[in-house]
Amino acid sequence: LPLNVTIVTPGAPRSHSSSSAPHSRSLSRRDAITMVFSRAVIALGGDWDAAPPAFEVSPPSTPGSFRWVTTAIARFDPDDDWPPDLELTVAPVRGLTTFDGVTMRSRTEVRYHTPPLSMRLSAVQSDAATNATDGIWDARTAPVKQGYSEVPPGARVLLHFSAAVDPARALAALELQSVEDAGSRAAALPALRLGCDQDASARNSTLCVELVGSLPRGILAKLVLPAGSRVHELFGATRSELSVKLSGLAPFAFPFTQTDIPAKSWRQAHPKYRRLDLWLRHGLDAADDDADAGAGVADSGGGGGG
Repeated sequence: LPLNVTIVTPGAPRSHSSSSAPHSRSLSRRDAITMVFSRAVIALGGDWDAAPPAFEVSPPSTPGSFRWVTTAIARFDPDDDWPPDLELTVAPVRGLTTFDGVTMRSRTEVRYHTPPLSMRLSAVQSDAATNATDGIWDARTAPVKQGYSEVPPGARVLLHFSAAVDPARALAALELQSVEDAGSRAAALPALRLGCDQDASARNSTLCVELVGSLPRGILAKLVLPAGSRVHELFGATRSELSVKLSGLAPFAFPFTQTDIPAKSWRQAHPKYRRLDLWLRHGLDAADDDADAGAGVADSGGGGGG
């Protein structure tokens, strides 16, 4: 009976992303790679732990252990979850020979890929904005533009990754980019540094970023991890660009729920009461007189407002 590979698991190809290699199978979490041979490779009753590996995983950067499950089944288990963005090839070792002298004449190669790294905005923390608003400030409330988060001067931007990254590598790869057309505004964007007293050498799925300076008021920007970035020595290069949307301080505005009135009447918001309470975000001291604060606010009819 010739020596061949009969089964390699995990099995059928399924893609994590369109950029994965064709016919590539997926690995995630702590999936084990198992290879089944057509005949016994090691002798029954032998020292299975001392037997050499029957197949190789290339590139061999992922820490793990190889073992024989039976005399004809070999298995590789990663020590931790599979690192993201890897493209792997699994194949029997060259010249694999059974205990009774049968050598494998043809090699079967199987391609695998691991899930892409993901990045999202976990929070924007600002001690100054929180203290000035008695703790009710939130970066996503009344944004400059929908989907953007306000970043006051001195704020900390917390990014969450789907796998624990090397903070120093991740910070070096990040870019703060303007989404404005004006090149002059893009040139004014601040540099980045590690914040929250985070240890730059300790793997972490959360990265705390501080801006050296502040975003110009009302500017739209994005924090970008470019495609091709490697944010840990065990990870592959990111397959696509990852980004989160940020803005400078939101300019003063009345926080109406509809700044643009929809054409269809059933989508329009209609006030149902003659007296409404309108909460305004402001920087006035608590000791300031409410009447003085409202003296400059007038309705369209010229009457005073409070």
